[in-house]
Amino acid sequence: GGHLPAGEGLLERDKGNAGQVRSLDKKRDAKAVVVGAPKADFPDIPEFPSKGKTLTVDMLYFRKMIQKTLFAVSENSTNYTLNGVLFESSGALMKMVAIDGRRLALIQAPLPGQDEPEFSLIIPRGVLQQLLEIIHGDGPLTIAATENRVHFRLERFTLSSNVLTGKFPNYNMFIPTQHQHVF
Repeated sequence: GGHLPAGEGLLERDKGNAGQVRSLDKKRDAKAVVVGAPKADFPDIPEFPSKGKTLTVDMLYFRKMIQKTLFAVSENSTNYTLNGVLFESSGALMKMVAIDGRRLALIQAPLPGQDEPEFSLIIPRGVLQQLLEIIHGDGPLTIAATENRVHFRLERFTLSSNVLTGKFPNYNMFIPTQHQHVF
């Protein structure tokens, strides 16, 4: 018991948020009830912005940048901004920075264009983990920013998320400007 037999079935929606799946096999009187939630309980799926700031980068290199910084994201900091990665782009350079109080990870890469829009977003850890799961293969990744959201468009996927709000720490004060040892 507990599952429908293999074969054809019929899905019927009841009034409200429930439905039934019934077997169409006359020899078996099998059915299952499926309980759902009203559509109004779910947020609208945001469209990928057609206007505003967008940036197109190499998908595999962006994946590498995530891998090089994600380890230094704080998992449960009281400073909410440390629960994500700072993504910045300015001119022909993009950076990702993560800090957890003990470690700092910084990676930067050149951008293909000369006059790319400026970004400064704190992307939540979970969003970057999802991107690691879906980025496979080569190709472009388009990043768009709206007021409080970030959007990523790959070949078959669009991922949208709220960004973390607040001021990311000045990470430059943790990077030495003079070195005692030269290799």
